[in-house]
Amino acid sequence: MSATATTTLPAWVAGLNNPPAHKSKQAGIPDPPGYPSSQSPSNSKVELPRSLHQVQAVNSIMMVFMAFKNPIMGILGTNQAFERFETEGNRAKMLQVKLATTRSDWLAWEAQREAVEHAVPAL
Repeated sequence: MSATATTTLPAWVAGLNNPPAHKSKQAGIPDPPGYPSSQSPSNSKVELPRSLHQVQAVNSIMMVFMAFKNPIMGILGTNQAFERFETEGNRAKMLQVKLATTRSDWLAWEAQREAVEHAVPAL
């Protein structure tokens, strides 16, 4: 190739250098509420940080809400998880299984503890 050959630019590069003309607004279609109009350019500079702050505040509130809601919903769903194993004969034993009281209840590699003594409820 010679140095005098002209290089052609891709269409997307030419589009960046020459953006399309602004489309005129159709009559009868109002701007949405809060839309920054061209009449007040200083208003748009204020609205963006305010809206970002509101989004961050909502996200923080939702994170705290979910931090409390998810464990509570998990506890409430425990009965549903064990329903298929429960019968009339083992209902009392199933209540004891549902309550995690030792490390072996949470960790699969821990050996189950043997009870040294048993409590009998009073009549």
